[in-house]
Amino acid sequence: MNFLGLPFSNHICRIIVVILFLLFLFSFVFFPFLFFNYRFSPERESKFLNNVNFPSPSSKLVHLSWFVQVTDIHVSRFDDETRVSQLREFCSSVVHVIQPALVIVTGDLTDAKTRDKIGSQQYEDEWNTYSNIIKKCSSVLLDLRGNHDSFDVSGVESENNFFKKYSAQGSYRPRSYHYQYHSPYGENYSFIALDASPVPGPRRPFNFIGQISEEEYASLEKLKQEASSSNAVIWFGHYPSSLIVSPSPGVRALMRYASAYLCGHLHTVYGYVHKMYTMQPTGMLELELGDWKDHRRYRVMAFDHGHFSFTDVKFGDNGPVVLITLPKNSQFHIPMHESYDTIEKSSHIRMLVFDDQSIESVKVFVDGVVMGEALHEEGPLYVLPWNPHLYKVGLHHIKVVVNDASGRTQTVEQPFALSPQEYSFDMLANFVLLSDFPSIGRMLFFVAVGGIVLMCFIFRRLTHKGFTYRLLLGHDTKPRWITCLLHGIRGIFRVDQFYLCILGSTIYTAVGPWFLAELIDGEIGIVFAWGMFIHRTVMHADINFLFGVTHLATFQLSLILYLSLCCIYRTRRSLHKDSNLNWQDRLLLAFKEFVFLTIIGSQCYGVYSFFISYDVISLVNPLKLGSIFLACYLRYRVGTIAPEKFGPVTAGADLRRDI
Repeated sequence: MNFLGLPFSNHICRIIVVILFLLFLFSFVFFPFLFFNYRFSPERESKFLNNVNFPSPSSKLVHLSWFVQVTDIHVSRFDDETRVSQLREFCSSVVHVIQPALVIVTGDLTDAKTRDKIGSQQYEDEWNTYSNIIKKCSSVLLDLRGNHDSFDVSGVESENNFFKKYSAQGSYRPRSYHYQYHSPYGENYSFIALDASPVPGPRRPFNFIGQISEEEYASLEKLKQEASSSNAVIWFGHYPSSLIVSPSPGVRALMRYASAYLCGHLHTVYGYVHKMYTMQPTGMLELELGDWKDHRRYRVMAFDHGHFSFTDVKFGDNGPVVLITLPKNSQFHIPMHESYDTIEKSSHIRMLVFDDQSIESVKVFVDGVVMGEALHEEGPLYVLPWNPHLYKVGLHHIKVVVNDASGRTQTVEQPFALSPQEYSFDMLANFVLLSDFPSIGRMLFFVAVGGIVLMCFIFRRLTHKGFTYRLLLGHDTKPRWITCLLHGIRGIFRVDQFYLCILGSTIYTAVGPWFLAELIDGEIGIVFAWGMFIHRTVMHADINFLFGVTHLATFQLSLILYLSLCCIYRTRRSLHKDSNLNWQDRLLLAFKEFVFLTIIGSQCYGVYSFFISYDVISLVNPLKLGSIFLACYLRYRVGTIAPEKFGPVTAGADLRRDI
């Protein structure tokens, strides 16, 4: 008996098939667990970490600090001049009105993309523009790099690393760092910047996924230790935790005892998820903020007597910015750090109201009942007396309506509770933020490669007497067009040239070099499925697996489909001697040509995009350019081979009974 075209005994073949089956079973059984990390109940924690004994919240402006976050600015020399002018206005007016203790910028400070949007390089004038804008911010500014800021940057000391020269923190904090804010009321809040930008930083698109080296991970553990005495810890970075590859036990375990992780990078997933929030299984909030680039988003956050709250705002929206700090939105309750007793002992409802106009009224409603009008205490703080004991049981809702002197109105509503409640976050937000996309990419790639190899073997070995033949090619339970297509696939794998070309190209995609590229200016690298060899360094680039899955779908599977359609078409023409094409043959002919053009088009686009991104050296491209040659060769061969070489496919060649 042969296996994959090689002679083996029947016993060994059965063992190999069983092993392949178990691998697939393992993949699909454990695949769902890649979407979620280990879980534990934060409610079971025996203590509230690093919390001081705050006095009962009153009407006074004490134990209250607030901050601002903005992300994915993408200062560009080519695009949307309002992006820069409005950022300048934001720094000079909005930040001036809010007067936060800190402004946090979580990466992608500049765009670093060429005019055609395909290539990438660092432009010093973009960085100079960014530097001039942030100088207008009156608050302390904490920034760090995103993937765009590390395009074509070989290392921290690279001449192209303009972050070090032009950013607020880069000159003395070029990578991850720890900043501790000391509030006037005695609390200490730690902010840890997590820079997961790959080093070296290749040109786009191969740094979409963040990477933390062993050395950087050890450095982050030291920063975490430095922050252990703070009242609360906030981590911030560019990449969501679901897109960071790090040493064991992983970046989520590293941030386990933090209150929140602030990030960006995903740009609201093309507008599908504007509120991308979740609670990690480790008990930490993960809050992705929509980008400044297209959506002009920013975030206002506050710690009020140890309770963390936030609101996301669109720049340019009319009306005041309102943040209810106590009682906070109970959906974002952090059990390890926040006690319901604090709210229960409070004497006033507390909220921050920011506006460049004077405030006329602040009306408060609880469960639809008018509570009264909040009074201005000091700064942006407005307060209203209340009796929290009336709301100890169940879930309640608070609404605040603010009117300013110019007639603008802002209404804010949120749930609150004084006891544990069950909440759920947006399903898509959970999927994006709780998943482990590098692991998913690896799994999908190896399942795709293994699936195509297994397909080659199964259809190569089909016999009329076997159960698999009856299951796949029987006519009783499937539409006839599916049976016809399966017969065509069986027919092409009976031809050695097609079988070996498809099998060989699939295995090559998994193990062979894809192409050469000038991944960094002056540095030639080699790209594989498992990573890249660049700058005398082997980089594990998990984004490559996702590219590999796309290639297998657009080339390998599409090529199998095309060849099987050719097999069906040639067999039909050999059975029906009439020289005129009927409408069924015309439809089949048009569809198979469409599939072939799709194959060639997708591969040509890949060659073109790599050429634009990585210069002429990328034409040494066995993956894409080789695929074009292979597809053209197999197209020629399938048109010249005798139809009888496809074997007994006549059972599936006649579709007239179903059409």
